[in-house]
This record gives sequence, structure tokens and C-alpha cells, in this order.
Amino acid sequence: MSNLRKRLQRLANATEPTEAESSAEPGPATRRVIDREPELPIALEAKDEAQEARRRRIDELRERVRALAEKPSKRSERATREAKEAALSELPFIRHERVDGAVDVRTRVYDVTARHGHVPLKAALDAVGASVATLAIDRGLSDFDPTRALFLDTETTGLSGGTGMMAFLVGAGRFENGQFVVEQWFLREPSEEPALLLALRERIESATSIVSFNGKAFDLPLLRARYVMNRLGAPPSPPHFDLVHVARRIYGDRMRECRLVHLERDVLGFVREGDVHGSEIPARYSEFLRRGNAAGLVPVIEHNLWDVIAMAALVGELVARASGGDALGRFEASDMAGLAKTALRAGDHSLAIAMAGDALAHGRSVGERAVVSRAGAVAARAHRKRGEHALSREALLKVIESAPDDAHAHLELSKIYEHKYRDSFRALEHARRAIGAEKDESLAKRLARLESRLRTSTLKLPGID
Repeated sequence: MSNLRKRLQRLANATEPTEAESSAEPGPATRRVIDREPELPIALEAKDEAQEARRRRIDELRERVRALAEKPSKRSERATREAKEAALSELPFIRHERVDGAVDVRTRVYDVTARHGHVPLKAALDAVGASVATLAIDRGLSDFDPTRALFLDTETTGLSGGTGMMAFLVGAGRFENGQFVVEQWFLREPSEEPALLLALRERIESATSIVSFNGKAFDLPLLRARYVMNRLGAPPSPPHFDLVHVARRIYGDRMRECRLVHLERDVLGFVREGDVHGSEIPARYSEFLRRGNAAGLVPVIEHNLWDVIAMAALVGELVARASGGDALGRFEASDMAGLAKTALRAGDHSLAIAMAGDALAHGRSVGERAVVSRAGAVAARAHRKRGEHALSREALLKVIESAPDDAHAHLELSKIYEHKYRDSFRALEHARRAIGAEKDESLAKRLARLESRLRTSTLKLPGID
């Protein structure tokens, strides 16, 4: 069979006569025909028709041979099917027959006292809606209930999006009866996608919120598209707590990439062993579909499981920091400043002032001027919004003690002295050191205004701050 296939392939690759061969010098017989001028049109026309018919026949045969050569044999298809069946027996899934189709499911159950790194899973159960809403800067999460949240993560056939991309592995975790339960649905064949989506929809419909890591931009839009493509009707969209945005705001200053594996290592204290990079995952699933290779999928399944567990632990760590609870993860001065700025944006001025104060103290003790500047600016703004101008000025003066050339701190002090204390002398002094903190035109107007006031007013000696 293999020899026949090779012969067919050689016939398919055979080429037509080259242009040089077809345009060779006419031989004697050809010249005799040409010499007979009256028969020239008839002879050439008959010859052209015969050659054209022969060429069409050769092209048809060549296409048939090529199609036969490329078509997989029944033996090859049977071997691939048998390899996939054997591979599925190596994967940790159980086949569940449902009314709407069969799905492959794996269920793992963890006691809430189990730790992911330094952080126990039960820390997420202490999450209160107010703290979650502050972290997410989303009042829609004020009623967040960890016992009814669904922690969702997908592994897909591609990373760049598109209507042809699908989720072949979906992990969903939830707290239930003092345990953290993780279900993973696996797509052994693309044709079984509707059954997987319907099983997942049941979990989404019973949840009051979704927790994900970059799910707003990737996982949820992908799943909604797949429901539409399969004509199933998309499930409801409950409030969504996307941890990637929170992580970037809080940990972004000390972490180049806020990937979940980096947060596990640098915040939770958990290091994955034998993990697979996300960019390799689509190719591993493709290898399974084409050749029935299951070995490459085992690390993918564990990767998905770790992602779901890590999200639960990270929620517990973040909420503990935001609510003043017991937090066990790594938390540096820059993280405090990031949380302070997040709280300020969310309108939680008390938390912003508390976190900014901690960041100021830690930043000054280790000489981190950038942290001191950020934290001082947040503290000053939070105090100002509460009408505490003296405390706002005090926070800015602490910044200048550590970073005398901080133009933004000088600008804010200039505004406070001008508008709240009516001290044009000190306002001008700080305005002259605020170059770069605002547009040149605005600063020039500020300086001109303050200098004019000093010239026309009675000289006042500056007091002592």
C-alpha cells in the first residue's frame, strides 16, 4: 500500500513538457506540412484540438492522483482513533452522560484550610463586598459573596482571538460546605463543544459573581462568542471581579509582568514545578487531536487547576490587605502605595490615608523616594478631599524632606499656601521649585500672579510651619 501511495505521489508531481521542449525546431515532417500551404489551417486546427483534449485529460488524471495521495487511509484514521482512545484513558477525566450530550469532567476537592503558598484558601471566605468593590473600583461588586462566586479560567485553541477559537479546557472553582471544589471540563472532540458549554452555563447561572484573571478581555468574550456560534444562548453576566486589573494597580510598580504565576511566586509564595507556558498550550491540544498524544496535555490540566486555586488565594490576600485582616503574603512599600492610590480612586479615603501613611513610613525607612512621593501625593489628596488641609500640607512636607526636588509636591504646597493659608510668600517659594509639574504656561501665570500680589501687598514675614 505504501509503495502504491509513493507511485501515485510521483505521478501527481509529474510536470508537463517545458516551454523549450514544446517550441523545438520543426522536423522534416513538420516542414512538409508547412510546405503544403492549402492544407495549413485545417491541419493545425485538428492538431490543436487533439492536444488540448489530451492536456485536459492529463490534468484531470493528475488531480485524481493527487487527491488519492493526500487522502488518509482508513488504516491511518483507525490508528489515530485508537491512539486517542488510549490517550483519554491516561487523562484524569470521567465521562459523564448528560441529556444534552457527554462531557469529560475532573473534580478536585480541597479543604479550606489548605494553603496555596503562604495563604490559606479560607482567607477568601472572609471577603466582604465593600473591600472587593474598593479593590475593583466597581460599586457593582458591593454585594460580593465568596460562597456564591465562580472562579473561572479557560485554556483555548489559540491566543489571538477569532471566531474559530474555542475553549477546550474550562476550570471552575467554588466554595461549598467548607471545601473548595474545582471542576475541569475537557473537550475530547470539537463536536462535543455544545455539551461542555451547557454544563458550564449551569455553574454560571447559579453564581452571583465571576472571579477571573483577565477574563473581562479574554475568557468571557470568548465563551459568549462560542455560545452564539453554537446557537445556545449566552448565560447571564453577573458582576465580574477581574484580578488582573487589581494586581497591576497594586503590584505593578515592583513587577514587570503581573502574570498569575509571578503573583503566586512574589506575593503568595508558591512556585510551580513542571508548569507549561501559556503560549505552548494550543499546540499541545492540536497534537492530541491529530496524533492522540496525551502526554503533553497533563501539564496543561495541572496549569489550569493551579490558575483556579491561585485566584482564590489571591482574593483572600488582597481582601485581607484592604480590610485590615490577617494577610500572610508579601507586601512591600510600593504595594502599600498602590493600594492607597486604588482606594483613593474608589473613594475610600480612610483606607487611602492609612495605606499611604504605611507606605510613607516604610518608604522613608528604606530610602525609596519614588514610593514616598507616590504615597505622600495620595495622602495629601485624600486629606484635602476630607477638608483636612493641615494634614494634607503635613504629608507633602514629609515628601519634600525625603525628596527635596519633588516638583509635584512643591506644586501642591504652592496651591495650599495660596488658596488655604493666603501666604503668597511661601506659595511663590514652592511654585518656583515646581518646574515640570504643570504646563509651562500655567506655571508662568501662577508665578506672575503671586509676584504681583507680593508687590502690591504689605510685606509679611513668613511664619514657622
